[in-house]
Amino acid sequence: MENSLIFSFFVHALSYLKEQYKQSKLKYIIDRMLCSLEKGQQQSLILSVLGSESKLGSLWKKSILYRIATAPLIAIKRFLSYLWSKVEKLIHQSRMIQGTDKVLSNLFNYSIRSYGALLLAVFVTEAALWMLFQVNELKYIVVRAVLIIMSAVLLLLDIPVAALFKESFVYRFVEKGFVDSFCVYEDSKGVKPNSLPAVMVFGAMLGVITYILPIKLVLMAIAGTFAAVLILWRYELGVFLAAGFAALLPTTAMFLIMAVTIFSFVCRWVVRKLPKYIATPIDALVVLFFIVLCYSTLTSYFMKDSINVLVVHTLMLAFYFVLTRTINSRYKLYLLVVLLIISASLASLYGVYQYFGGSATTEAWVDTTMFQDIQSRVGSTFSNPNILGEYLIMMIPLALSLLWYRKKLIYKGIFIAMLGLMGICMIFTFSRGAWLGLMLAMIAFFVVRDKRLFALFLVALFILPFALPPNVINRFTSIGNLQDTSSSYRMSILLGSLRMAQDYWISGIGLGSQGFKAIYPKYSLAAAYAHHAHNIYIQVILEMGVAGALVFMLILFTFIRVTLAHQSKTKDAFLSTVMVAACAGIAGYLVQGLVENIWYNYRVLQTFWVVMAVGLCALKLAKGEVLTDD
Repeated sequence: MENSLIFSFFVHALSYLKEQYKQSKLKYIIDRMLCSLEKGQQQSLILSVLGSESKLGSLWKKSILYRIATAPLIAIKRFLSYLWSKVEKLIHQSRMIQGTDKVLSNLFNYSIRSYGALLLAVFVTEAALWMLFQVNELKYIVVRAVLIIMSAVLLLLDIPVAALFKESFVYRFVEKGFVDSFCVYEDSKGVKPNSLPAVMVFGAMLGVITYILPIKLVLMAIAGTFAAVLILWRYELGVFLAAGFAALLPTTAMFLIMAVTIFSFVCRWVVRKLPKYIATPIDALVVLFFIVLCYSTLTSYFMKDSINVLVVHTLMLAFYFVLTRTINSRYKLYLLVVLLIISASLASLYGVYQYFGGSATTEAWVDTTMFQDIQSRVGSTFSNPNILGEYLIMMIPLALSLLWYRKKLIYKGIFIAMLGLMGICMIFTFSRGAWLGLMLAMIAFFVVRDKRLFALFLVALFILPFALPPNVINRFTSIGNLQDTSSSYRMSILLGSLRMAQDYWISGIGLGSQGFKAIYPKYSLAAAYAHHAHNIYIQVILEMGVAGALVFMLILFTFIRVTLAHQSKTKDAFLSTVMVAACAGIAGYLVQGLVENIWYNYRVLQTFWVVMAVGLCALKLAKGEVLTDD
């Protein structure tokens, strides 16, 4: 290879180009630009406010206005603390709750014989009912006979379930992530339930249910029950499942997992006395935002629709608090980021398959008059190219942070492949707002993290127009062209929504789309029908009024300020890079919010709060404010 004429030619050519670049005006111009950017970053008033621990926070906390504003919250907190102490006393006296906690805590410590008895009762009961009331089919009898024999064999194994996989990679992986006692057992016999007959009675009841219900529904119920039991056993599993795989889960499944996770966390918090919660800098603002959401629901023009949306927001915000409480170690944070990137890569892979497999979105998403060379746009698991773009804006900087952090070539190769998949999928969305948002997110990441990376980004931007296909170039250069039906449609909705906001800016019209769809036609221009304002800032004002908009902006400002302030102070490269990536992803996401209601899709809304939590958990870990479980 080294003696190859072609190889030698490329080596000498690259060396020649390198020397020419060092002596060229292009290098001088780029270096001057980078120095100006670095100097401007240090002297910029905006970045100095965002990126430093200013005295504004301490002055605000000492002010009379702060005491007046927080007095109701303090009173509510004291009342809830008193009420909770009474409820907690009742819970600790409940034998049922204590017994349930004991069962779930020893889920993998019970003997395999116990689970064998349970399965044997299920299959024997179902087979007996089938033979009594249905036609006896040989195939069915053989299958049930095999299941019964296998269950009977399990009765001979009087060892804990955990003993089967204690030395496995899965055990070590989960044990490291969930520090607090995973599958701990004392002896080879394991912990047995009080009575095997009780287990068999329960199994017989399950056998009756499996006979009555369709097999597909039974399998779904078993899978759901198994997942729920695991989450009740360790709520952390639900946290990582709902947060890490939101892009791949159906919305209803995600809601159910989040609800069970929150319930499991509350039960564990009450029964086991978890360490004191360490608040993030935006927690008080999140509570205030929830209060505004409740007020907006009470004053809504369509209260039923607003209540439904409020339930969703409540679930999201409660999950945010559980997530920031769960990520109490560097390893858990790394694990969550990796799961997010894997999920985004799989969704991107499906999007690329859609584009080349011919199953992408219909032409309804494309102005075929202006863009005749664009036949389809991919939406992946989100079924909407713009929503997919919103999601990828937040995920790509996180993937970039892992690429920047990991030094081994094998890891860099893996993350480059994942980034490539996400980048290609982002291109195939043909979402111009998402492209602009991603560009800002990348610039923010490179400028804050490492100016050398920004130089590479400039070179990539210079090369891209020559590498991208013409349909992508045409789509990008059409930004701002009102001859495009999509652009003119959005502009019409934007102007109509602004007219509407002039009359409802004080208190808003309430959460949900029903109010907007009912009132908007009175203010509409050319676009007479719309589900939302296609602008997150106007949408927040319309739904929650000026109070909601102010709290929303305060949350964003505080998040960006504290993450930028501490990313340069910590010596931990991983935590620092994750903070920058989370901040860059949110910034790019908000740019797309200028042309989209980025909270319209609930899975993307949940991802927004997850990315916020990721950045704040990295902040808490960097400041050493995290307390682990007992």
